[in-house]
Amino acid sequence: MNKIERLEWDSTFFGYEVGRIISEDNSIDFNNFVVDSNKYKLIYIFSKAPLENSLFNLVDKKTIFNQKIEPNISDYKSSVKIEQYKSEKHEFEQLKSLAFQSGIYSRFFKDKQFIDNEFQRLYTRWIEMSVNDSKNYTVLIAFYNEKVAGFITLKYISNKKSEIGLIAVSQDYRGLGIGKSLINEAIQKSIENGIEEINITTQLDNQIAVNLYKSTNFNIQEITYIYHWWNSN
Repeated sequence: MNKIERLEWDSTFFGYEVGRIISEDNSIDFNNFVVDSNKYKLIYIFSKAPLENSLFNLVDKKTIFNQKIEPNISDYKSSVKIEQYKSEKHEFEQLKSLAFQSGIYSRFFKDKQFIDNEFQRLYTRWIEMSVNDSKNYTVLIAFYNEKVAGFITLKYISNKKSEIGLIAVSQDYRGLGIGKSLINEAIQKSIENGIEEINITTQLDNQIAVNLYKSTNFNIQEITYIYHWWNSN
């Protein structure tokens, strides 16, 4: 039987009880679920295949892309000016605004039962964590005509693996190859740090992002269907 796991971080951050259940066999015993779910306001349901239950709201087709890095390949070049974030030089509020733009496919934005600025607070925390933890993160900013055009965050998961977290390009500068330049620069930074493998996660419905990652030699590694269930009591 699938058990509901309490999520400490989410519960503390959002201010109400949040749980998660992982469907190993692509099904949920709803009778047991109803009994176990009483103490939660929100439960995330993760499944490797679509679930047939109208009470669960499909909010994301989480798609993980992966690339094995070839350090001798010279294709990882940027066509625009890119700098590493420095708090004394770059404007944090610009990055936060771009992050909000990038999150329109996020389940925390799409699910309109979030009514306490959860999306904005979550993405603000994500950006704050990325710029303040220089040991584990690198934040790169792209410029076009000397104006901030986009940014990307890179997290070092281990000494052999990195992960792109947020990537955003301003609406004013899309279609200029800036997203591809940011990804190539993140890969180059990974190579410099001895990384052999890099991941990036997006939503399958975000076709622009999917096409971008495929065009930069990423392959789909895994798709997870994520549902939200809200307790109406």
